[in-house]
Formats: sequence, C-alpha cells, structure tokens
Amino acid sequence: MGAKLRLFYITIFFALLPNVSYGESHKEYVDAKERFRLKYPANWTVDKNTKSFVVNIVSQGAKASVAIANYPYTAGKNACDLLASYEKANTILNYNLIPKENQRATPEELKFVRATDSCIGVYKFVSQNSEFLCGVVLYVRGRKAIVLSQMVFASSKDEFADALGDIAKSFQFY
Repeated sequence: MGAKLRLFYITIFFALLPNVSYGESHKEYVDAKERFRLKYPANWTVDKNTKSFVVNIVSQGAKASVAIANYPYTAGKNACDLLASYEKANTILNYNLIPKENQRATPEELKFVRATDSCIGVYKFVSQNSEFLCGVVLYVRGRKAIVLSQMVFASSKDEFADALGDIAKSFQFY
C-alpha cells in the first residue's frame, strides 16, 4: 500500500474518534427524521434532492463528497455482514483495503456516535477514466442501518483528507 493511500486509510480509520473542534468555518446538518447530525465545511453544498441518499454534502468544485444513506437492516446480521452485502450491491467496491481485524469501532467510538455496531471500509476504484477513493462506515443503531460514504478524486485526497475526516468524526445519532 502506497504512502498516500495509507494516509487516506488512516484518515478514514480514525474518522470515528470524537475529538474535533469546529470554528465558524463549519455548519451543522441535522436530520430530524433520520435522527443524526454532522458538521461540514461552510463552503460545501448540501443536497437533499437525491433519490439515493438522505443527504449528499459536496465540496466546492465537486472533488469530494460525503453522503448518508439508509441501508436495509437484517436481523441477526452485524455491521460487517451488512457492509459485505453493501459491497456486493455496489460492484465498484470490490476490495476493502482495511484488514478485517481493524474494521470495527471501539466501544468508546460507538458510544460517541450512539451506535450499537459499525464497520469501516476503504476502497479504490476507477470510473470514467478517473481514480477515486471511497471510505464507508456502516452504522447500526437498534434496527436501523445508515451508511456514511466519503468519496474523493484520488488526485485530490491530500486537499480533502482533513475535511472528510472531520465530517466523519462529527457524525452522531441523537
């Protein structure tokens, strides 16, 4: 794994750590129906008019984005089982770069997010002649599963790694 990809992997892996400080340069998105909140850079755009996602938050220039989507909960399945089925349904996500032993959140991270389970994936793929990196966290809370998906052009990962990590770190159910 190259140094730049490792940096992105580390950013996603630590995305659940609850120690982010935001200034006036961030806004908060609160979804009363789905009962979650997150903070995002003030110069990013919120798009709620999408069929695939609850919300899609996009950087200026559309080089990076964070999308939240509902995912069908299946009784008896843990978050990593659900993430595996999510991967199969999204054929571009064919190989999770995070080793299985590092895909789970710690109890402290789950407590901060207010989730009962989670599983993390990082993927690299090519679409329309562009290379992308995608970080996915599937959260389970009760009988609800939510996917937080981060997407960035591979050529822009250094520019957006901190912002994507901060957004993911701020996600919480309420």
